Amino acid sequence: MATDGSGLTLAYERLIGTNFFGDTNGTPAAWYLNEGLNPATIANIGNQDPDVDGLLNWLEYQYGTKPLVSEGFEVWTAEPAGISGTP
Repeated sequence: MATDGSGLTLAYERLIGTNFFGDTNGTPAAWYLNEGLNPATIANIGNQDPDVDGLLNWLEYQYGTKPLVSEGFEVWTAEPAGISGTP
């Protein structure tokens, strides 16, 4: 049992916790494990981008996207009529 009086097992608290494995940027360890990533073996996991789509793992969690599947996010810019350059 956990020593904080919650009645939860220590293993469960580690699974749902966000600080036990270090820098997960507020993302639960269970999410990483469910997505095929192990926060215990990947240093600074919250700031990694394994699918190279421009979204760090903690952003993938917040947006509900998959950290190992590139969503193909791109930045689009347009030139308004009569104005040149990026605003």
